[in-house]
Amino acid sequence: MLVENLKLEDPKAVEYKAYFWGGIDPYRIKLSTGRDIVLNPPQAGDPLNTFGYPFAQVGDATIDWLDPATFKYKFTFREK
Repeated sequence: MLVENLKLEDPKAVEYKAYFWGGIDPYRIKLSTGRDIVLNPPQAGDPLNTFGYPFAQVGDATIDWLDPATFKYKFTFREK
């Protein structure tokens, strides 16, 4: 809007707003909603603040999901 000197009510600004703030393309996935997440079955320890990475526990011990030597995972998908 600043580059093109648009006002909020300009049709092009409305189009940009809808695209950038309301547009969700088919390649996006939703990782989580909310905070203080309790898994099912419940994890040992406190609720998770966010859930942006895979999470695993063995017994009551949480695996360090940021350490590639101890925690490996891959994402796969299938088109319907």
